[in-house]
Amino acid sequence: MGIPSRQGFPWPLTPAPITTNELIAAVAKTVIDAGVSREVAQVLARNCASCRRDGTTGHGLFRVPGYVKSLTSGWADGTVTGEAHQVESSYLRVNGRSGFAQPATAAIEQTTEQMLTETGVAVVAVHDTHHFSALRPDLEPWSRKGFIGLATVASGQLSMTAQGRTEAVMSTNPLAFATPVAGKDPLVFDFATSSISRGNFYC
Repeated sequence: MGIPSRQGFPWPLTPAPITTNELIAAVAKTVIDAGVSREVAQVLARNCASCRRDGTTGHGLFRVPGYVKSLTSGWADGTVTGEAHQVESSYLRVNGRSGFAQPATAAIEQTTEQMLTETGVAVVAVHDTHHFSALRPDLEPWSRKGFIGLATVASGQLSMTAQGRTEAVMSTNPLAFATPVAGKDPLVFDFATSSISRGNFYC
């Protein structure tokens, strides 16, 4: 795996092959230096490294400067994992407390699996979080356990116009779906409602 040279990264880069574990360690150190707890750093670093490893360049290392900027500006809190409240037997509401979405969902993995085991359905609504990554890493692990998953993000960043309009009135609102396949890897769709995701456009 090679690290691309790109302006804006918070550490000096030169093209050189490294392992996924080395990449995880490098990203974790970078976000820890920006104010993230070690627990949160591991979740974010594994997410970025897996996206880079799997070829999702618009959501791998490309996102690290965004994490750092959101932390150093005080926009995001890198020390929290969220607070969960089980509203119903199959409905969990998570307050991310202005942290990142991935650590918040990682923290409720056991509760989510318990709901799935007991009722067959788990609806998880996460609010007040920041999500810079692809949705595939959120769903694929569940499909490998035999569950079907659907995820979406309602972004507040307007970047798409509507028919007959000239100004941006919608976000790209990413959507992902994953399902297990007998004897094979799961089938996973992860896409934006635009013709190209915003991340891939700028990457």
